[in-house]
Amino acid sequence: MRKPIIHLNGSSKASLIKVYEQAAFAIGESVDYLQDTAPDSRDYYVSPDPTAFSEATKEHLARMEKLNSVMKEMDEMIEYLYDLPE
Repeated sequence: MRKPIIHLNGSSKASLIKVYEQAAFAIGESVDYLQDTAPDSRDYYVSPDPTAFSEATKEHLARMEKLNSVMKEMDEMIEYLYDLPE
């Protein structure tokens, strides 16, 4: 992941930390909401496709993994920014 370089003509460390923390917070909320969309077997048992529930579960887990991956990137960026000298 490319990380910004703090300099006089660019964004300040504080402003970058602020926006990345806001993004991380929003993604964290999204993770919570997305978790609530986990498939429920009651919504699939009448499907003519016997694999419908397991496939929906796999798809849900893949979505969760993607969002958690982005969250990890945000955390990494925030840690990097905090570690920069003032």
